[in-house]
Amino acid sequence: VVMRNDALDARNFFDGTTRTPLRLNQYGASAGGAIKKNKLFYFLSNETLRQRAGVNLIATVPSAAARARAVDSIKPLLAGYPTGGTPTSNPDLDLVSRRAANTIDEYFGSARIDYNIDDKTMLYVRYNRDQGYLQSPLDVSGSYQNITAVPQNAVINLQRAITPSMMNEFKVGFNGAKTRISGYAPAIPGVDTS
Repeated sequence: VVMRNDALDARNFFDGTTRTPLRLNQYGASAGGAIKKNKLFYFLSNETLRQRAGVNLIATVPSAAARARAVDSIKPLLAGYPTGGTPTSNPDLDLVSRRAANTIDEYFGSARIDYNIDDKTMLYVRYNRDQGYLQSPLDVSGSYQNITAVPQNAVINLQRAITPSMMNEFKVGFNGAKTRISGYAPAIPGVDTS
């Protein structure tokens, strides 16, 4: 079991007066043993990770001076950027910061069966699966992305000792890695960003 939170962290340079929140919990278990003595065995494992982490986002956005000079066709888009930032050396840009949260949930599991068919022949079957979800902020506008990843693999292996110095092995496996990524942006009044 692993647990970590911001109470043990030093303040980040960009945090200001308070630390960004962090909660990380990781735990798991495994079990294995004989199903049939000297013949059939199993092994199972599971691991879970949950993380909630604060993120400091800093970016430049159009200043009040730049907004005042914007042409009519651009003005509705300016509502997608925050206002009230710190002026920079460029009069058209202000510096803004935003605190957001990054979340990760991950679930891993594996299973394996070993079977000693006879003194010379062994068989095993194994399956692993990891399912993870990430929500990550992209910028100070409030945009974020969701990522779902599901890598998995399975294998069946048959081994036979032909002689003391020669083995014959047959193996069939499957690997798959489904990944889905989607992005989201906050609504801007009067603008279709879909």
